[in-house]
Amino acid sequence: MKGLGTTLEEFVYLAECNGAVATLVRPDDSLVQFEKFVQSLERACTGDEQPSDQNCNDEMPRELIAISYWTEAVGQFGGGHYSPVAALDRQTNSVLMLDTTRYKCVPHWIPVELIFQSMLPIDIVTGASGGYIVLEAKDE
Repeated sequence: MKGLGTTLEEFVYLAECNGAVATLVRPDDSLVQFEKFVQSLERACTGDEQPSDQNCNDEMPRELIAISYWTEAVGQFGGGHYSPVAALDRQTNSVLMLDTTRYKCVPHWIPVELIFQSMLPIDIVTGASGGYIVLEAKDE
């Protein structure tokens, strides 16, 4: 029998043990929560900077986002899954998901609305929905 996996609370705990500030968000199916999610994506993917013709600098982003979602909701096999967000494409309104199981899933683009909806189903084991974690380095 497969293990139950890591809960979002355990993910946050492990992130904090490894020097991050981790903010867990379990959104509901509302426009307010969707807009908050989009703002978090934009902040993490752009560093709150406006798009320009300049090349990206080598600085590390201040925030990163990891998403806990249901792969079946985005047309993939499996169940609950974690993936970090690598990029946001405003033209297609999609996010580039890197994969934690790279040997079987390559990075892929998912529409923002679809990845948001894929966080909402309730897990029968934990009784909670998926969500996303905003990760930041602790100030030293």
